[in-house]
Order: sequence, then C-alpha cells, then structure tokens
Amino acid sequence: AVGLEKIEATSEGGVFQLPVTATQAARATVTYNSEEEGWIQLLPATLNGSGKIQVTIDPYDNPLEDRTATITVASGSESKEVPVVQKPAEAINLSVTALVTLDEARSYGVTVQSSKPWTAVKSEGADWFTITESGAAGGSKLTVTTTALTDFRATRDATVTVSAEGMASKVLKVSQGYGVLINGIIWAKYDVGQ
Repeated sequence: AVGLEKIEATSEGGVFQLPVTATQAARATVTYNSEEEGWIQLLPATLNGSGKIQVTIDPYDNPLEDRTATITVASGSESKEVPVVQKPAEAINLSVTALVTLDEARSYGVTVQSSKPWTAVKSEGADWFTITESGAAGGSKLTVTTTALTDFRATRDATVTVSAEGMASKVLKVSQGYGVLINGIIWAKYDVGQ
C-alpha cells in the first residue's frame, strides 16, 4: 500500500515523503509525461519492505503550464500509481535578455512568457526605438523597432523593463551601433583586439 494518492508541488519544488507498506521488496519508478525529464529524484528507489521514499522535486520556472509525471510503486504482483503535478511559476521569462541591433531601422521580436498580462516600459531618453507596450498572459511578442543610426561612430544603449502584477520584472538591454552588417555577417566597426 502507498500512503499518498497524489503529490502536488508548487513551482519552488520541494521534498515529499511517500509512505510504503509492503511485506516484500518495493521498487519505485518515475514516468514523465513530457520531454522534460529528471526533475524528480527518489531516495531510495527500492525498499526491502515497509518504509518511506523521499521524493525531491526540482524548482520549475515555466510560467505557462503544469508539468506532470507518475510514480509507480511495485511490490510483488501489486503496483500503485501516484500522479505528480507541479504548478507553473508566477513569473515572466524573455526569450533573450539583450538585443544588439544593426545601424539600420529594423524590427526585432522577443517572446514574453508570462502567467499574467504584462506591460513594458523603456528607459528614460530611449526615443530611438518603439516597443509593444503590453501583452496578454501566455506567450506573446514584444516588438522593438529601432530608427536608423546616422552617425557611424555613435552607439546607443537603453533598457526595456517588462513587468506584471505581483511578479519580479525582467529587463531587456537594447544596444545599437556596435556592429555593421556586411554580406550577412555582423562585424565590429573597429579592431577590438585579441
């Protein structure tokens, strides 16, 4: 017999005790329900009889969906399945944290994954580009559209802060003027040394 019907974990993960009552050796295995594996550790995985299996669940930073698995405890001809559900993080993730843009005017897309609707704000004085100022929960795009840089020697740097109610903000660094596009390759504008 297994003492838990289900394990529910928060995005922080944690350690759970899985009581097992058995008259002979019992072995526990994990079956993952997605491509992501290895986020659950069982110690020990085999008991010589009754005892407890320590179930350790790693932290989870995906803000969009639960991750699930099944722990199967088998002893002799009997087996019991215990579903494991880990809730998504209340978080914002950006597909990139820095954009190094070309001198020409161009648009760049950054994927924002957020468990709540988000807003974006440019740093002060960043009038050389425009942004998407808000987006829906789930996966949506933040578009950064730059104006052309007319002074070949100039560089520009700014940030975009993406935030949502009750969650830590993420910062996107936006830089322009550090490279030039020649034949499909971005080159430094000057000798950067070795």
